[in-house]
Amino acid sequence: MKTKITAKLRDLADKYLYCKLCDCHNEKCAGDTHAVICWRCVCRETWPTELLERLYLKKVNFKRPVGWHFMAEYVDKTGKVFHKGVEQPELKGTLKPTKIKRKKKKSKTDDDVILVEISKLKKELAKEHRKSYKTRLFKKIEKLNGKLK
Repeated sequence: MKTKITAKLRDLADKYLYCKLCDCHNEKCAGDTHAVICWRCVCRETWPTELLERLYLKKVNFKRPVGWHFMAEYVDKTGKVFHKGVEQPELKGTLKPTKIKRKKKKSKTDDDVILVEISKLKKELAKEHRKSYKTRLFKKIEKLNGKLK
């Protein structure tokens, strides 16, 4: 019983103070503390700038499509030729840049329509007794499941 009381008193003795540099991070500290600096500000003040840039800044985008290093042959806009992600400097500038075909984004309404069709086909499948019709329904359901992915 005493441990619960002391824990409550200890919680009352703690303070929550905002960082004095950025005024946004609420830090828990002892009752006699007057000012606090959060860990982010300490890192900003003490770490080397090159390391901070690597950690917090976004990577430089080379404007290459996703999965370019898996392509058998990819030619960059600058003329660099890559075979399975490995640059071929002797072929630089000899080929035309690769054209990337973008996939169309499906909307959620298309998926909803497909799910409704699948549920209708499953209801028909449950009622059907003929084997030839069941196989046709199975194939239709598999096609629609493929469209969902």
